[in-house]
Amino acid sequence: GGGGGGGDGDHDHSDRDRGREQHQDQDQGHDSASVTARTSDDDADAVLYHRHPHHHHHQFGGDGGGDVSTKTLWMALFSKLADLCVDDRPEVRKSANQTFQSTVLTHGHLFDQDTWSSFLWTVQFSLLDRYRACAAAAAKSGTPASALPEGMMVHHSRDTAEKQWAETSVILLQAAARVFTSFHSALVQLPDFPRAWVLLLEHLRTHSADELPEVSLAAVGALQEAFRADSLAVLQIDVLQPVVHQMWHDSWLVWLQIARLCSGSNAPKFLSAVLEAFCLLHTHLTQGPPDLFPLADAVTALRFAADFVIVPHQDSLLATDMTVVQTKALSVVMTIMRGGTRRQNTSGIVGSDGG
Repeated sequence: GGGGGGGDGDHDHSDRDRGREQHQDQDQGHDSASVTARTSDDDADAVLYHRHPHHHHHQFGGDGGGDVSTKTLWMALFSKLADLCVDDRPEVRKSANQTFQSTVLTHGHLFDQDTWSSFLWTVQFSLLDRYRACAAAAAKSGTPASALPEGMMVHHSRDTAEKQWAETSVILLQAAARVFTSFHSALVQLPDFPRAWVLLLEHLRTHSADELPEVSLAAVGALQEAFRADSLAVLQIDVLQPVVHQMWHDSWLVWLQIARLCSGSNAPKFLSAVLEAFCLLHTHLTQGPPDLFPLADAVTALRFAADFVIVPHQDSLLATDMTVVQTKALSVVMTIMRGGTRRQNTSGIVGSDGG
């Protein structure tokens, strides 16, 4: 019995030894894991951010360590969409442009200034340049429209690659202008906004002179959209007032260049669109200081509109006899005259010119 008792004692002792060894091993393992965790905090945070970015930021483009990764993600997305926006297949281009536009308009309020700047210069303007190159190549080649399944026909307005690219221009130009209108308050605060606005105007001016009526009309339509930007709130910020005033002065100069192209034009839709664009622009010109839209410029616009109000061999201006172009031209005249009532000598200068 004594021997058995001793055996049990030795057994208990060995169990306690093994327990202490296991506990030491666990302590060592815990210490090792703690050291590993401490030495890999940065890596763990990096992995956590990529797996669950909402743990770090609740909106795209926010301040903090995730800016670069978030901006890179957006730029990668829009770059791939931009590639599809100039795809050789018309149906792919159309869908891609619609997706591109809706994505920007839906998520643009999440962009910070750095993301917006990258988007404009890396994606938006690059896309406009690529489109112009593709459209020019299609016009030069004179290739027919993309092949269709047997039994299907293409309307004569879309029976060449050039005409199909013209359809793309309507979506693309309108989308570019809408970005500047929808996010005007954010974009106007960018350091390079004046340069971006001038470049947008230049693209629209160039396309307004396109030989295809669909493209030229789309460009002026996009110009109208750009002129719908609401600057009233931005004008309350003193430091931004010179930027906004210069923006609309540049717009007036571009509109004047486009208007001069209308001389002798027989395209009523195009002329009406140009006149309508001025009515939208005039609102902004009269919100600035007097030298933003001086009387000399007002007279220039009046002369341009007057050329379309009264046409040769027309003796009356009855409403039933007026064309759409005449109606728009008269609207320009009335818009300028209403705006000119703020200037005491407007009627004297206009009257001395015989207008």
